[in-house]
Amino acid sequence: MVRFLINVLEPLHQKPKEKIKHYTPIVEHQSDVIKQEAPVTVANECDLSATFRQLVDSIRLPPIRVDLFNGDPLKFPTWLAAFNSLVEAKTCSNYERLSLLAQHLAGEPKALVANYLLLQTEEAYVQAKNELKRRYGHPSVVATALITKLNEWPKISAKDNTGLRKFSDFICKWLPQK
Repeated sequence: MVRFLINVLEPLHQKPKEKIKHYTPIVEHQSDVIKQEAPVTVANECDLSATFRQLVDSIRLPPIRVDLFNGDPLKFPTWLAAFNSLVEAKTCSNYERLSLLAQHLAGEPKALVANYLLLQTEEAYVQAKNELKRRYGHPSVVATALITKLNEWPKISAKDNTGLRKFSDFICKWLPQK
């Protein structure tokens, strides 16, 4: 159990912005008590306050979820970026990462990763992720899927503003950003 004792030392002759605070974290673990004092200035107190506000705000937000990846190479780059930032970055063990990877897949990609789940090694996660990148994220695979999608795009009539806008949005999504 960690308790923070905050003592405010404010002599009458000091100005309020010069106020110095000391905190003493006390850690109790199996009857061992460790005391450690560190000065906290008013500036540090503001940093702590901002951090606390960010924590409260993050609790209020709805949780961000990673969609299931079903094997569409055009969706792989976005899915991989979301998985890396929302799942991989928040787990330490490759065993956990591999299990979570399997939970965020569907269809053929899920069957692929299921084979790596059987290995039960630390490297299985890295191997599974590399195989997913090779099959669905390689530039030639994405380019082929993009060309197929463009060839299958429905014809746009001269007066179809909505169809033209959808086509433009799709093309712009794949153009390099400057």
